[in-house]
Amino acid sequence: MSLFAPLQGIVDSLAADIRRDVAIDDRQIRWIVHSPHYGEPDAARLESILSRRVSDEAVAWAFSFGIQEAEGPVRLPANEDVGALARVCIPLRTRGLLLGFMFIVDPQSSLTGEEVGRASAAAGEAAEVLYRERRLRDLERERERWLLVHLLGDDEADAIDAARALGDEGFLDARRAAVLVIRAYEPEDRTAAELAIGGALERLRRAVPDRGGLETSRPEHGAFVVSLDDGGGPSPRELAEKLVVLADEEGPAGLVTRIGIGGVVELADAHRSFRQARDAVGVAERIERFGRIAAWDELGVYRTLARFADDLDAESLHPGLLALLSDPAHAPLVETLAAYLDRAGDAKSTAEALSLHRATLYYRLSRVEELTGARLKSGDDRLALHLGLRLARLGGFPSSGS
Repeated sequence: MSLFAPLQGIVDSLAADIRRDVAIDDRQIRWIVHSPHYGEPDAARLESILSRRVSDEAVAWAFSFGIQEAEGPVRLPANEDVGALARVCIPLRTRGLLLGFMFIVDPQSSLTGEEVGRASAAAGEAAEVLYRERRLRDLERERERWLLVHLLGDDEADAIDAARALGDEGFLDARRAAVLVIRAYEPEDRTAAELAIGGALERLRRAVPDRGGLETSRPEHGAFVVSLDDGGGPSPRELAEKLVVLADEEGPAGLVTRIGIGGVVELADAHRSFRQARDAVGVAERIERFGRIAAWDELGVYRTLARFADDLDAESLHPGLLALLSDPAHAPLVETLAAYLDRAGDAKSTAEALSLHRATLYYRLSRVEELTGARLKSGDDRLALHLGLRLARLGGFPSSGS
């Protein structure tokens, strides 16, 4: 409201003075405020009011006159193709910044030099309003980022204070929340990947209700804190699916992103959900069956294993399993062992799943025992091999299966 009221007063006063339609648009020619009509509005004006921006063709036409670089008023002739009557455009500039445009519909191109001067003075006032609003938004954004850093940090007292401040200062309306983490993997252009993630998060924020979510971008990942107080809103899974689509739209060709969904927590415990989401992203990267989205609550045993994967080294694995994994020629044996252990040692279902004859299955399992020195009838050995295989998958060991 602080922005619209003074801008509306400026355009209404100017329009009444010069008896012309006046509008203020942002830098992308998206409508902010407009005056009452003085005469029949043209199609371009009506579209800007109804859809909050004119067509891409009309934008390109207006920009073709150099209004983005202009320091003063620019006259635009009528253009029937885009439904525009003749108009005057005055860039809204202050302190070296372009903040928007003032458009004055002038069908007969009859505005006098004096009237254009008065319009330029009004445009200067509008530019100052937009500049103050921009500074306020920048300050609010800095405050919001600072609070999010502390909300998602490791200091419990700071997190509690940040959660309270986010609500008290009107940034987020949430008692319960979940955190989404999005990460790009092996991008050819890291800067483009970071911009894509940031753009996707901003668009997701606009898609949720006001005060329903906050986003932050970091060099290695982005995070979105979503309020779950409104039971009728989209679920974290639905938001994650939307975020995947938005990242694909924002990113360069070939960009691969994955998303982790943390558990639902009290807002002051959002750092826990944040860590869970980061662990879930790591699992999604290594374990193909999770696809591009992995939810902490759906990870099963990987909830436990994910916490060990970062510190995994060769000494952590069963020595026989390490030897098996180190030779690419043993990949079929690794696949067979994984399937057998995943099915709790059920030979029949394992053979069916791998389309193997039972004798072939037993031969492969005997070779596994021979190469690893483990005994598959031993519960301890089976557990060591099974955990070792899953940890190896998370740690990115070759030939560890998926």
